Amino acid sequence: RAELRDSAGAGCVPTSHLESIEAEVSQKSAQIMELQASTGYELQRIERQRMLVDETRLCCREELQAMTQRAQSLAAQVQKSKRKGQELAALRRETAELASGLEEYRAARGAEGRERCSEAVLAVPRAPQVNGRGVAQ
Repeated sequence: RAELRDSAGAGCVPTSHLESIEAEVSQKSAQIMELQASTGYELQRIERQRMLVDETRLCCREELQAMTQRAQSLAAQVQKSKRKGQELAALRRETAELASGLEEYRAARGAEGRERCSEAVLAVPRAPQVNGRGVAQ
């Protein structure tokens, strides 16, 4: 600027032109400062967003791990329940078979018992029947 004024004093550059260049340089300098400040704010904003995203990602990762562990635990419980259900079904089948066998045994034993009872009744000697006159028949 000083050189331009000195040369303006020598008659090379008109003073009004020099003043307009100085105003333009000042304006451009102010714009550059605003852009630098704006860029700084923007970088800070981006950094805050990045940190929030990182925190969110960490929370999501932890939550996902907890959910995965819970799902694995539930899957193990389901498998255990299935095994218990299969064991229960097998025990029910076995119980039904035993009950059926017991019923058949009782039925056979009952028929056999009735037959024995009938045979025993038939095998018992009968007392002689006495008629009205006191004579055995």
